[in-house]
Amino acid sequence: MGRDPRPTLTEAFERQAGESAEAAFLLHGDEVVSWREAAGTVARTAAHLAAAGVAAGDRVALACGNSPSFVYLWLALSRLGATSVPLHGQSPAGGIAGVIEDAGAGHAVGDAQGIGRIRES
Repeated sequence: MGRDPRPTLTEAFERQAGESAEAAFLLHGDEVVSWREAAGTVARTAAHLAAAGVAAGDRVALACGNSPSFVYLWLALSRLGATSVPLHGQSPAGGIAGVIEDAGAGHAVGDAQGIGRIRES
């Protein structure tokens, strides 16, 4: 069976970043991030995650609020071929631990609050 001819998320993101480099990719408050800036942030984030041991096929708990960081981490994990396991910020600590265990997540990434909630679990 051959490869699916549809582009992966990473391929589509990188193609769009090349075609619309200066266009707005993300708006957050007064911040406007271009496709070029976002692609650079995603590439750097993926490199940091890879250096920390995240690889294709890994399941990674993603504990981050609704912010640009969530988007960058999610896209960086996709770029590496890892599977994101998003954690709901309002879940009780015990629920978070259960999701991580059930998903078989071997790594966790997120913002300070999200990682704090994982540590509480």
